[in-house]
Amino acid sequence: MLIHEKYDLNNNGDFTDDKVWHSPPGDIHMMKWVPVNVDLTTGAIWSGDLGYVDQFMIRLSEVYLDYAEALIRQGKDVNTAIEYINRVRRRANASDITTTNTQELLDIILNERKVEFCFEGKRFFDLKRVGRLKEFLGPLGWKDHMVNYPIPQEEIDLTQMTQNDGY
Repeated sequence: MLIHEKYDLNNNGDFTDDKVWHSPPGDIHMMKWVPVNVDLTTGAIWSGDLGYVDQFMIRLSEVYLDYAEALIRQGKDVNTAIEYINRVRRRANASDITTTNTQELLDIILNERKVEFCFEGKRFFDLKRVGRLKEFLGPLGWKDHMVNYPIPQEEIDLTQMTQNDGY
């Protein structure tokens, strides 16, 4: 039996014509890349029929947050960094930040990246880049050696490389 979850895909306040097929029941959906006004009653989202939808590789908000972080880490103009962070926040109708504390700003940027790029596969690499993987993933069983991926055995055999520690 197929069950429908209702979304206001048409953004018109009427949920009766906005159905999304899902299976199994209780499944959670991420509608971030689904175009507005697409008829999903056919199950197109799972059949690959939406393959024409462009996937963003980098967005302006990422450029702004990267620039702000670079300014802060280089000890340059903190006020400019705050302005670029606030540009991202204003677009999302969030309040401006005002702190000038360097560590607080870096934490704010890390959090902004978490929220802004949700489901885009950037969080792991952000945490790795700032050296905070164990802090966030330790309770989930994260080990220090997991910072590096294991080298496939075929590559080790071909190149005589040594396996990364812990694998």
